[in-house]
Amino acid sequence: AILIVALIMALLIGLPYGAAFSRPILRLAQGMKDLSDGKVEIDTKGSERQDEIGSALRGLLVVRDRIVTGLQTRETLNSMANPVMLVDTERRIVFINRAAQETFTAKQSAIRADLPHFDASKLVGSNIDSFHKNPAHQQRMLAELQAPHFTALKLGGMSFDLT
Repeated sequence: AILIVALIMALLIGLPYGAAFSRPILRLAQGMKDLSDGKVEIDTKGSERQDEIGSALRGLLVVRDRIVTGLQTRETLNSMANPVMLVDTERRIVFINRAAQETFTAKQSAIRADLPHFDASKLVGSNIDSFHKNPAHQQRMLAELQAPHFTALKLGGMSFDLT
């Protein structure tokens, strides 16, 4: 009988505590899923908590805010009339705005005169080394870059101004 009373007491005491921990964790998991699905409206009730769960929920808010800022930046760049291409520190193309994509697509035949394997539809994820006759020179120049550098790249009889 004592064992049954102890079990009932444990359940009565444990259930509210279990729910206090499981609900915010479920909210955190749902928030991560929502962000990965492109939804930025997430439920972070419990982010005011001063424990690990609250910290994780606040971290989720930071990630959400960075995603929103990135989306806003992407839309701003896409709305520009000038072609814009962004490259990471490994010289991989990580973004091309609409104007750049349209330019490269329209001029693909001319560019292939200089770069036979050029494919405007496969630029994002490719390396800018393929645009240069001497990639080592560009690699060294970018590695030592201390200030903005302006140059022009000649491809297919056209000149592309680069910064």
